[in-house]
Amino acid sequence: MKTTLSILLNIFFVFSITYAQKSEIIYKKTIFTPTIIKTLDSCSKQKINKTRLNSIIKQADISANPLNLGIAYLGAALYEKDRDSILNNLEKSISWFNKFSPDSLIIFPDSILFYLSKNISNQKGYFYNQLSGKLYKKFPAYSIIYNKRAAKLNQMENNYPWAGFAFLNISSAYADSYNDYEKAKEYIDSSIYVWKKIQDTMQLANVYKYKGYLLGKMHKFQEAKDIIKLAEKLYILNNFDKGLAVCYFDLAKVYEEENIFDSSFVLLEKAKKIWLTYNDTFRIVGMNNTLINLYIKNKNFKKTFPLIDENDKYIQMKTLIDTPVLEFYKLCIAVYKETKQQAKLEKAEADLENLEKSL
Repeated sequence: MKTTLSILLNIFFVFSITYAQKSEIIYKKTIFTPTIIKTLDSCSKQKINKTRLNSIIKQADISANPLNLGIAYLGAALYEKDRDSILNNLEKSISWFNKFSPDSLIIFPDSILFYLSKNISNQKGYFYNQLSGKLYKKFPAYSIIYNKRAAKLNQMENNYPWAGFAFLNISSAYADSYNDYEKAKEYIDSSIYVWKKIQDTMQLANVYKYKGYLLGKMHKFQEAKDIIKLAEKLYILNNFDKGLAVCYFDLAKVYEEENIFDSSFVLLEKAKKIWLTYNDTFRIVGMNNTLINLYIKNKNFKKTFPLIDENDKYIQMKTLIDTPVLEFYKLCIAVYKETKQQAKLEKAEADLENLEKSL
């Protein structure tokens, strides 16, 4: 640990030279405060306890200096022993360093992460999988970087399923965060290669259907339909009707992209019917949201009203995560604006505002 922290401190001081050229006084007094220097010195000497470390983090928080907080949480990550604590502190550290300057994230070199993964497990690739998952929503670019390392390391460790998941996550990040479907297809093909190699038909079906969704976004409609049909066959072979439901959903999105709404409606209703048999409220609300959005595109607002009522009942049960509820309120606002229902519009806007404040 002492060696790793010495490397870390050297990197900090190299970085300081560049920054000091702009403002040496501000740098010395504001950025590398004595509190943070003591944090790293104490960690390197292994004399700090959790109570003292938490106290230092609170002091850094009071100073409202992102770089100080980044260093404090990084010190906490280096100090911890169990994987979850390390990952949680590392996520916080990355978040604060990003607020200071995205370029400062260069202080997370492989030497530090390799040390952390070695300290908690020999499965370095798995550690990268977990770290990239922590970063997926807030920092997709860094999630991609760490997922690429995860894929490489997992392949080297012959841990092929986690390599397959890493490639899938890279593909999802390129598609969801950057709308880069060409890149997304490249990495989903890498995931397909892994699942074929280990002959995992269930995961192969999963990546086939997702590739179909990507091909639909690329307007390669027939190719998209063909590969989703292949996924359907594999799910039928495994007697997995939930897999069929997600195939129907992805195929519906392909038809929607092709502006063939009638086929999309039919497929979404088939998917919803399966989720109703499992009383899966998360999926049902998601299906209803998709149907409402499609009816809005189709200018058929009357069809949205029973779906809105159905979703509202599920939401009142307060068992749903925030994402589909946020989407639902936004869709309600769109419907009520078009149908000029002012009272309902104001309520939906208030509900959305309250939910966003609570996040």
